[in-house]
This record gives sequence, C-alpha cells and structure tokens, in this order.
Amino acid sequence: MAPEYNIFANDTGVMIFLGFVFLIIIIVFLVNRSAKKRTENLRTAAMMIGLSFVEKAPSDFLDKLSGFKLFNDGYSKKATNLIEGENSGIKFSIFDYKYTVGMGKHSRTYSQSVYFAEGDKINLPIFSLAPESFFDKIGDIVGFKDIDFDNHPIFSKNYLLKGEDEMSIRNTFNENILQFFENRKKKICVEANSNRLVIYNRSETIKPADLITFKDEMLKIVRLFMRY
Repeated sequence: MAPEYNIFANDTGVMIFLGFVFLIIIIVFLVNRSAKKRTENLRTAAMMIGLSFVEKAPSDFLDKLSGFKLFNDGYSKKATNLIEGENSGIKFSIFDYKYTVGMGKHSRTYSQSVYFAEGDKINLPIFSLAPESFFDKIGDIVGFKDIDFDNHPIFSKNYLLKGEDEMSIRNTFNENILQFFENRKKKICVEANSNRLVIYNRSETIKPADLITFKDEMLKIVRLFMRY
C-alpha cells in the first residue's frame, strides 16, 4: 500500500514563508495607515492656526540645512509634514526628519520632529548643544572639547556644548540661557549657524495635538538667543 501523501506536511516551509510575508504586509499596511493619519492630523492642526502645510518637503529643502550636524549624519534622509510660518520677524519650519545610519542588520533609522528658525534678529556663532552622555564624556577625555561653565555645574553636567569659537559661545550663553536649560526638565538639542537655529529632541516626534505647545515652546527658546 502506497504511503499517504500529506501536502501540508511537505509544504510546511512554504506555509511558514507565506505566513511571514502576510505578516510583513499587515505591518506595512498598519504603519502606512498610521503615518497617513498623522499627516492628516498635522495638516488640520497647522491650518487651524494659520500655518502652511505640505506633506513632502521640496527636494532642495534639506540643502539649506547642510550646515547642521543633524543633517550631515546617515543616508536615506527625508523631510516630511513640513509646516511653515512667521512670528516676530522669525521665519520657522516644523517638520519630521528621518535618516538611517549603519548598514544591513546593523542599520538603524531615527525619526524626530525638528524646529528650524532663521531671521535677522538671530546672529550666533556655530555651536551644537546636546544632552551629555557617557560616551560624550569619553570623547572629551580624548580631545573632543566640551565647553563647561564653572559657575553652572548643573548645566555643564547635563549638556555637551561644542564649537570652534569658544569665546563667542561663552558670551552667547548668558545667565538667562544657562538657567533656562538648567531648569528645563526635558533635555533638548540646539544647533546654531549664523542667523539660523535648529531645535529637536533626539528620536522623538510630536503628537499633532501638541503642535501649538511645541511651536510656542520652540519660539521661546529662539527668543532667548535673539538680539533686540
């Protein structure tokens, strides 16, 4: 008597593969649906407060940001959900920025909401300010200098401040600015280049419902660095 042929037993590998493909399709669908919903909610939130909105930033948008460290890292860079406006003579943009570092299984993609401001009332030396980490402390030991303030040990402990023109940077970070960052519970990244600033939280995107709060909070930081 011939042995009974079981198609499911012999095609177990195929079934597992098809199940895996189906799972990937479902995940991609859910991610895309979530992204689309976020875009529409941001569009609505922006229009409600009189700001312009485009889903995809112009192809040359990131070119003017190449002077900032954030936009020089990685590849597959993409700026989306671009919101633009003007306040007190300052032109600003709020957008989602995504980029990838590493290759293959070691690659990692970072996404964050970024606030970009530019205007004649901003005149700053080139610097970068970011939460200080253990690896930053090691970098300082081997020669990557962190600008510290002896009279503000909390600021110096919490933040890594770097830039070539140390004297100008020290003059920029007055008592009001140092105290603001010392008192701020949530650490944030700030980069400056002449009349432009970018502000962001590493790997963090804002909720559409928080757009107004985020905009006002970022403008408050910009005003700290403005000259009147």
